[in-house]
Amino acid sequence: MKSTFNIYSVVVFVLLLFVSCERDNWHHIHGSGPVLTEERDVHPFYDVNISIPARIYFYQSAFPELTIKAQANILDAIETRIRRGELEIGLYNGAGLGKHETIEIYISSATYRNIRFSGSVDGWAETPLNVPEMNIFISGSGTFSGEVYAHYLSSSISGSGKLWLDGEVADQFHTISGSGDIYAFDLESETADIRISGSGKVEISVDDFLYADMSGSGTIYYRGYPDVESHISGSGKIIHINNK
Repeated sequence: MKSTFNIYSVVVFVLLLFVSCERDNWHHIHGSGPVLTEERDVHPFYDVNISIPARIYFYQSAFPELTIKAQANILDAIETRIRRGELEIGLYNGAGLGKHETIEIYISSATYRNIRFSGSVDGWAETPLNVPEMNIFISGSGTFSGEVYAHYLSSSISGSGKLWLDGEVADQFHTISGSGDIYAFDLESETADIRISGSGKVEISVDDFLYADMSGSGTIYYRGYPDVESHISGSGKIIHINNK
């Protein structure tokens, strides 16, 4: 009886393992065929949420547009939808990507408020972005580069993401958890609030007031002559670059 039970247990285990492998293979998509271009219909949005590895090109224009370049079977797997003003771009049913040609996504909107990247997403603002406020969220190893003009700009990096920013804002607020970097010497601002947990690095320009809260080994380099208030726990450093 015990022997029969053991055999039954082994059979069930093997079947479950087989089903699990089949499910994983079904969800793992390898690109095939040439790269195609597809335009998708969209209505106005102001938030963007990207969760697939791709190159994202942002434009500011009067009318919303969305164009995707990818191999045919990957195009079929890319889901795009707009909910409550947010354009979401991901893969159907939690699928993953194997080997594939580079995915390129071109996004146009009259304005932007929140930009969210999850994973290995690289974004560029191909036109200057003039907005009331902008918030950039990077989780993973994503990057964003752009010229921004806003009253308020914030970013949050969790992981090893990187930002390159220029333009002009009144106030900027940045948080880094991990080893992320922000390069913003060319982003003029009146005030800045920087919070680093980990080994992140921030380069900023600020005129009036700089607040820094650091735990870990992060570094803040700043240009300008603001009043500075800092709270440092660990080996973090705040360094004045006197060449503004």
